[in-house]
Amino acid sequence: MTQCEPTHNNRLRLQSRSLRPLNWLGVVMLSALSMTLISPAWAGLGEQQSSIARDQATIRGATVQVTQHAHYALHAVSSPTGAQLHEYVAHSGMVFATTWSGRSLPNLKNILGAHYARYQQVIAVPHTNHHVLNITDGDFVVSMRKTQREFHIAAYVPTLMPQGTTVADLH
Repeated sequence: MTQCEPTHNNRLRLQSRSLRPLNWLGVVMLSALSMTLISPAWAGLGEQQSSIARDQATIRGATVQVTQHAHYALHAVSSPTGAQLHEYVAHSGMVFATTWSGRSLPNLKNILGAHYARYQQVIAVPHTNHHVLNITDGDFVVSMRKTQREFHIAAYVPTLMPQGTTVADLH
């Protein structure tokens, strides 16, 4: 057999090489780009509570539950696919935090709002861990974790958090 003759084993070996998993940050970048074109919009950090209504209207079949807490209101949006979006709204009407848990990435540009440009700057720098990304940049904090089947994202602006609210309250 010569090197030019393909065999079943060679084809399998070549296919397995070409299907290596992408690094996590590459997936985040690609997903964020594609999701901006096809996904619904969510309330961004620092936006008014009125932007949450578009979230509820654009997620087909979503259930919404609003829970009042002492210092904020929690708007929990659940999609039929099991994704969970929690938006934390101060009594002033500002969204100060969002969390996401789901099998796919949400539209990060809409969730992070005006902070998305800072997020892009940070992820442009190479990282060693492709499953965890933590960003603390002044008044902007993001924690992303990729498990085998889900993405978990928590983003908040400490300067917008109401008095008496802690990071532990963001679940």
